[in-house]
Amino acid sequence: MTIFDHIIDIGRSQLGKPYRLGGQWQASNVNPPYFDCSEFTEWCCLRAGAPVRLAESSYLQYWQCKDVGRIISVQQAIVTKGALLFAFKSAAGTVEPPRNPATARTMLVRHHVGFSAGNGRTIESVDTAKGVVDGPATTIRFTHGGLIPGLDYSGGTPIPPPPPVGGIPGRFRRRDDLPWLQNGATGQRVVEAQFLLIFLGDAELAGFGATGTFGDVTERAVRAFQARVKSEYQPSMVIDGQIGPTTWGWLYAYAG
Repeated sequence: MTIFDHIIDIGRSQLGKPYRLGGQWQASNVNPPYFDCSEFTEWCCLRAGAPVRLAESSYLQYWQCKDVGRIISVQQAIVTKGALLFAFKSAAGTVEPPRNPATARTMLVRHHVGFSAGNGRTIESVDTAKGVVDGPATTIRFTHGGLIPGLDYSGGTPIPPPPPVGGIPGRFRRRDDLPWLQNGATGQRVVEAQFLLIFLGDAELAGFGATGTFGDVTERAVRAFQARVKSEYQPSMVIDGQIGPTTWGWLYAYAG
């Protein structure tokens, strides 16, 4: 069983639960009494042991995915078990949600998120009339797709590829604005670097997750990435397992 099977099974165990705003459930809450849509996706991932906690709203969950290059098409999400399916509509039609929660609440006519079961079905907390349901996944209902940060979808799942190699050099720039990271570092910038390395295909780190702790697994991922840069673009690249301004710059260049 994959973690995505586990997430969907956890979601199905809650079918019929009522829809209600709020909750703030933790992984230790075994059987919450109600869910809104984003609390449902957040809680299911917590219960399944996902390494990165999803945000408290559908639009912030979207930006969690987008900030680490994990937005995919609705068509891809519908056939990807464990993907997030989003619906963002304004009076003018389909839109990308704003980052600002206050703006999102006034701008969006519909903002919603659920899980794709990978077979044209969803598990989601829909509204006060339906609660948690096994529903249809269609491009009419949903507008965007995303891959849950910190989880490895590489087993045949269509993760967006890195940009074409030929376009990378023009986008490279040193990132002197970001902190120097090495083994032992912790914090949000470590999470950011781990997200990038996972997105760029490091399977070992994907299995470990974006924990925010720079340990031996992260150091090996950095060394492998630096070796790739050295081979493909910069022969002078130092392979030291540390993330300084040059390595930061290449991470963002490769991730597009």
